[in-house]
Amino acid sequence: RITNEITKLFRGEYVKRGIQYIKITEIGAHLPTFKQHPEVMDRLPDEVPPTTSFGPVIALFHLLKPEVTIANWVKDWKCSNEIKKEAESLAWAYNYFIKNGLDQWLVYHLHQQQDQNLIHLVRILDNKTINEMDIRNSRSQLPIRHQKELAINGHDLLQWFPERKQGPWLKHAIQTVEKNIVYGKLKNKKDHIKE
Repeated sequence: RITNEITKLFRGEYVKRGIQYIKITEIGAHLPTFKQHPEVMDRLPDEVPPTTSFGPVIALFHLLKPEVTIANWVKDWKCSNEIKKEAESLAWAYNYFIKNGLDQWLVYHLHQQQDQNLIHLVRILDNKTINEMDIRNSRSQLPIRHQKELAINGHDLLQWFPERKQGPWLKHAIQTVEKNIVYGKLKNKKDHIKE
């Protein structure tokens, strides 16, 4: 019930007013996770735009205090695995952007419905701007959009390297190929990849 009400607060038009009321009335002291970490409520910016789901809110809470994992927030707030995945994906995208900026690898991993959420997180936490059009342009130029579009798979690698057994090297090799294709260093053609 509490999760549903807080989700409604962050979906609504008056998020700023809602956050102010929570701080003024000190309701945060009775909310899951905030009981143990009241400083997160103090760090919560007043200017939080409405979100479409609770995932971006969990990501925001986690980014305000990274010592409290997303798994902890999700468990305490009794959220679904879908919310957890959404929060993890968004937190990863935020951290990646802070370290590397907006590049093909970030856009490749960023779900289109998360574009606005990432833009908002970067703006409210770091006072930086990401242009949505830059994300769209970068996405439209990606040679692939999903790993399943790769021209190769693990079976191909095992055929090319029959002396090697299945193991972690397969995942690493596929990810290396995937990254090189996304960055345009390698064509997504089996014969190019094999070379």
